[in-house]
Amino acid sequence: MIELLKPLFRGELAALGEALVCGDPAAPGLQPLAALLASPAALDALLARHAAFRRCDDLRPVASAWMLDYAGVLLPAVVAGASVLQHLFPVAAGSVALQLDEHARVRAVVIPTLGHAAPGQDSASRYRPLLDGHLAPLIARLSEGAGLPEKLLWGSVSRWLEPILEQAAAAAAGLPPLAALVAADHAYLLEQEKWPDGRRNPLFGRRKHAAPQGTPPGGHGKPILLHRQCCLYYRLPGESHCGACPLSPALRRARGSALKDAA
Repeated sequence: MIELLKPLFRGELAALGEALVCGDPAAPGLQPLAALLASPAALDALLARHAAFRRCDDLRPVASAWMLDYAGVLLPAVVAGASVLQHLFPVAAGSVALQLDEHARVRAVVIPTLGHAAPGQDSASRYRPLLDGHLAPLIARLSEGAGLPEKLLWGSVSRWLEPILEQAAAAAAGLPPLAALVAADHAYLLEQEKWPDGRRNPLFGRRKHAAPQGTPPGGHGKPILLHRQCCLYYRLPGESHCGACPLSPALRRARGSALKDAA
């Protein structure tokens, strides 16, 4: 694991920190991300491999599942670096390579250097390399290659950012300056419909609540906070809606019953 990350990724969290590797992105067996984005044929081949693994001919849920997994590999270490350590790892698409398994799942992201410290930089500056330099071009190409709306892919990123930033906030408890910085990052990334420069924030999405499944009419239960977007996982063979899916028929019925009871 990168030495800088070791204090943050201990025990059961170690695997998350180990997914970011400092090495040679041009080493044999790695897939440079820039080459993948520049070649429609290469991206098509990756999605085809993953589709075979998922046993699904519809590339939309295949690409969504791939992105959800990828966000879980990329984001923990990069976000911990930017928000907790105020350190920027070089993750622009032109700098990194992917370590893929036989099913085209990303197992690690390889960066060429350790990057640099960024004390005092605002949220926009610290997250620009990740958002504009890496995620935006990747999501645009996946959307084009799979015929999938970009907002669903950004929703997968938001789904990972939320708990990572919550974990960062817990780590910053008792350290007011750091806690304020993490809170500012959370607000910038997930709570603002538009960024200060006027651009639409693709990570933003209003989250709704639903009554738990099995709640009787007029009954009470702790509301479930739904995901911003459905990831289409239910369209994969053998899968179903998750417990916080905004498109879950059971949760939508529960919401409808609750609204009728309140009328």
